Amino acid sequence: MDKQYIYNCKIEFEDCDMQGIVHHPKFFCFLERARIEAMNNLNYSYKYLVDNNIGFVITDIKAKFVSPAKFGDKISIVTKVGGAYYHCIKIDQIILIGNDIQLPLSNWMSNEKTIMCSALRCSLVNNSTYKQVENYEEVLNNLNMNKKNNIKEVSFKHPFN
Repeated sequence: MDKQYIYNCKIEFEDCDMQGIVHHPKFFCFLERARIEAMNNLNYSYKYLVDNNIGFVITDIKAKFVSPAKFGDKISIVTKVGGAYYHCIKIDQIILIGNDIQLPLSNWMSNEKTIMCSALRCSLVNNSTYKQVENYEEVLNNLNMNKKNNIKEVSFKHPFN
């Protein structure tokens, strides 16, 4: 799936350390908000997951911090599904300075506005048993991913390895 989703926000005082620079754990909060918004745009909302007893569990996350963000900066988070595998979905995200980002974004790793790049794998689990959901195919269909063309048996090669 090549569809990209954008989430814009502004760096608030509570996001920053004493120097007015975003404290690194806050970036993960921004990424989470952008992932939830992207899911909403896919008609697969967090409310749907909760109502259907499905948990969205991050099993692996890698991040590369490129430049700082400061109090008052406007930032954009671009999210895309990078691939589907038998036991997980790969999601790529990038945080950029400014709210004037045009999609689709093609130069993820070399963009001069890059603040942070992230790649994660997540699994969908039954919230009662903590085992993988049995209707994984339905989830992938909702993500517009065709099993025959996109699901792979091997794990992905992470861009920061």
